[in-house]
Formats: sequence, C-alpha cells, structure tokens
Amino acid sequence: MASLLFVFLLGYIFKKIKGDYSKEIIEIITNIVMPIFVFYYITKLEITPKLLIISAITLLSISLGIIISFIISLILKLDKPSIGALMLVTSFGSSSFVGIPIIKALYPSKFLTYIIFYGQTNFLFFLIFGSIIISLTSPLNKKNDLNFIKKLLKTPTFDAFLFALILKPLKLNVDFLKIVADSLIFLAILTIGMRFEFNTLFKNIKIAFLVNFLKMFLIPIIVFLIVKHFLGINTALKIAIIASAMPSMALAVIYGLQAKLKEEILISVMSLGILLSFIWIPIFTKII
Repeated sequence: MASLLFVFLLGYIFKKIKGDYSKEIIEIITNIVMPIFVFYYITKLEITPKLLIISAITLLSISLGIIISFIISLILKLDKPSIGALMLVTSFGSSSFVGIPIIKALYPSKFLTYIIFYGQTNFLFFLIFGSIIISLTSPLNKKNDLNFIKKLLKTPTFDAFLFALILKPLKLNVDFLKIVADSLIFLAILTIGMRFEFNTLFKNIKIAFLVNFLKMFLIPIIVFLIVKHFLGINTALKIAIIASAMPSMALAVIYGLQAKLKEEILISVMSLGILLSFIWIPIFTKII
C-alpha cells in the first residue's frame, strides 16, 4: 500500500517539476502494457468452480454499483459525461492495482489466484458494461449510437483477451512477458498522480466522498451480507468481498479520460479512494 502512495505522489511531483506526460503514458498503457498484462494472466489462469463463484460476486458488486450510481446521478441531475464518469468510478474497482498488494500482504501466495481472477473478471465485465456506459455518455459519441461500442472493443487489450482464450489450451510458456505485465500497476498509478490536482479534489470533495462511501463501504457491505446469507464465508469468498471494497479502477478512469467523460469526477474520486484505502481496507478486512 505504501508503495502505491509513493508512486502516486511521484507522478504528482514529476508533473510539477518536468510537466504532464500522462497522455503519452496512457497511450503506452492502452496499446502495449495492458494487452500484455491481460494476455499473460489469462493464459496462466486455471478455471475452477470456486473461481466461478468469485466471478458471480464480481458481477454482483458491479451490478450494485451501476444501479446505485445511476440513481444517484438522476437525483443530482448530472449531465451525461458526469453520469458516465460517476458510474465508472462507482461500479469498477481497482482489484488488481490495489487489491493484489493487499492480499499478498495478508495471505499466503497460493491465495493470489482468487484476487487475480476477480481482477480479470472485473476487467471482462468492464469491457462489456463499461463500454456500454462510455458509449451512451461520451461526448465523442455525438450520435448516441451503440455502434460506438464496436470502436471501443476494437482495442489491443480486447484483442489480447480473445487471443489469450484461443491459445490457452496450448499452455504456452509466457513467463518472458511478466516484466511488462508487472509494470502496469506502476504506470497506471503514476498516470493518476500526474492528473491529480488538490484544487480539483477540494472543488469536488463532496461527490468524491459520496462515491467512495458507495464504492468502498455501502456496496461491499451489501455484497458481504448477501454472500454470508447464501454461501457462508471462506477464505476465497472473503478475498472476493475485500476486492469489492477496493477504490475505483484506474483503467476505468483512464478509459473515461480518453472518452472525454467528466475528468474532475474521475480524478478526484480515484485520488481520494487511493488515500482512503490506506485507512479503510485494513479496517474492513478485520470487520468481515
């Protein structure tokens, strides 16, 4: 966790000294690093019944986020780019960027499979539902045409996902890709740090706190109560519930920025979420 905060602050300080290179880094992430990350971990993943239950918990968390954030957007009477931004940061969590370091610190390495699978299914659902949200709310999609989704899915990351599924039965040795895949966390958090501004956070502090309350407290508590009632709690399910409490997904923020959704909401919510996670996640882990 401390390393994430360090990288976040490093990006912010670098911008103040050398300038903002976040656009260039985003291009590197979306066209090189993220596709390799997805390909590497999908080819490594082994599907089991327990992992399928985790994917259902992932879908439950995202669905609650979409429904609740849409209702909040209507109550606040937000414009479409703001609605899209609010739905992205409420619905999709940073289960890989923040979740993997936390689970690695709390549990033996054999349990990393669960948080990695949660992260991958979270990303898959982001490609599906996130693409629809962006398509319907992005000012770049002036015709409000669902065909805009095709453009979003015609990305190196989605191609890498499909390619990995096709080649997975061959059980290829892709360990040489790990060095690139592992750089994703660093680059994504560095980018958020470069985009961060204290003035922007303070101007949007109310909505930032509201969204993080929904994303990191209310939705995970609902998920916990539902899972406990119907399935009980074991280590794998507990890790999935912890993953649902992570701050907003860095890649959702990056794709939202590319789609020209409300940048102030995207950056302020993500930034505050990272800061709050240092306090809240350890507490939530003990509560459940």
